[in-house]
Amino acid sequence: MDLRNLTLPNLPLNLITALVISIVLGFAFSFFRGATLGRLIISVAASIAGFYFGQFIAGVFHWNFVMWNGLHLIEGVVGSLLALWIVNS
Repeated sequence: MDLRNLTLPNLPLNLITALVISIVLGFAFSFFRGATLGRLIISVAASIAGFYFGQFIAGVFHWNFVMWNGLHLIEGVVGSLLALWIVNS
């Protein structure tokens, strides 16, 4: 993770954006699978964890495919979808 982009003005925006993207992915995945409320909560939690894990892996390996304001979008979405697939399989 590039610590130069995590300055005070960027950090809250990055956290909120990452949470919104991962929660929307979790809700969409649960909605299309027809999940119950308990499964929805587990899916959203897994989606958030997977998104931040994708962020971490992208920062460790310096992958910068699509970035927005210091947020690794592609890697986060892939991590989120991978976590959703693991939890719901």
